[in-house]
Amino acid sequence: MPIRILNRRDTCHMVSISATQLDRLVNANKFPQPVWLSPKRKGWVENEIEDWLQSKIKARATSASQGF
Repeated sequence: MPIRILNRRDTCHMVSISATQLDRLVNANKFPQPVWLSPKRKGWVENEIEDWLQSKIKARATSASQGF
């Protein structure tokens, strides 16, 4: 399966957050780190973003079953 790299706009759109929130999550190590493609260009690995989303869905299911 080919690796797909998402730019900032596509990453934000995929997870429905702003660019500012994306930066906050990355800086807090709560979101997959970007891959630097050149000194001024970075992107995110699509599969890592999908895995992050799945972990959020699983956490939702876990917290719902615990009565949170």
